[in-house]
Amino acid sequence: MTVTFQFNRRLYSCHLVRMDNASVLKIKNEKGELLTVTKGCPTATKTKGKVVETIDLREKRHLNLFNLIRMAVISLEVDEKK
Repeated sequence: MTVTFQFNRRLYSCHLVRMDNASVLKIKNEKGELLTVTKGCPTATKTKGKVVETIDLREKRHLNLFNLIRMAVISLEVDEKK
């Protein structure tokens, strides 16, 4: 299921994919940029067009992305309870 939510006055969509023994969260913004996070992994992958970047979510400079991920998880949980 895909859920749409707002974070910092921007719209995002997200969904959870279960792969083997892992849960993968995919968050997409209005520009089509994709953030992919595997549950329990301290890094995420940010895809912008053909450019792929690995991001260490433990770094303070990525606190906003960490909060975006938290909002996506909360949005999925709320939608699941409906």
